[in-house]
Amino acid sequence: MSRLGVFNLLAVACSLFHHTTGEPLSQSDGDFCYGGLEVIYPEVAVGDCMIIPQGFRKKITKEWGPPKVKLDCVEKKMYTLMMVDPDAPSRSNPIRSYWRHWLLTDIKSSMLRSGDIKGTVLSEYAPPSPPQRSGLHRYQFLLLEQPANQALSLSHQEKASRGEPILEVEICRGGALSLLLPRAPGTQRPPHLISTGSWDPQAFIARFGLGHPVATVQFLTQNYND
Repeated sequence: MSRLGVFNLLAVACSLFHHTTGEPLSQSDGDFCYGGLEVIYPEVAVGDCMIIPQGFRKKITKEWGPPKVKLDCVEKKMYTLMMVDPDAPSRSNPIRSYWRHWLLTDIKSSMLRSGDIKGTVLSEYAPPSPPQRSGLHRYQFLLLEQPANQALSLSHQEKASRGEPILEVEICRGGALSLLLPRAPGTQRPPHLISTGSWDPQAFIARFGLGHPVATVQFLTQNYND
């Protein structure tokens, strides 16, 4: 095969896989990533904090399933992976953070080296689906080392909610509390109500002694129609 033919084949291969830093990030968003964790979708590999380019936003929401998650330098231990959105329903009004998109435990180090991770699924993968006109959302992946022989689980309340309010508490006169039924989706919450349903990843981490993440990465995306 001629050199020109080889070059053309390489060009086609590169067009099928996109590995980019995308649009520029703020320093705080860029500083979130460390440890070498890589999240790999069919046409986009996220190895550094990045904004997903417009051309891939519909695919990441509608077409692609769970990504491969890879970490080359990892000790021979068991790990937990969580994927969360701290910007639900929007970064300016994150009353439903952290929305839990994926929670996988008992991941072997060998799986992380290959990228084909399996384990105990506590929350099935839910693709990024930011609402229209809610701006960019951060989708954060945190890899944590599990203590030896530690079985992880979600509480009954955590299982019932990925981050949406399960119930609300009305603050009555004199400081008394009154439980209310969940609101219909899309309705506004009066300022005197507080939500009790947002998932707290730090509480989960503390409950099972998972410690500081060994590696983290995030990407930002927004509704593909915006």
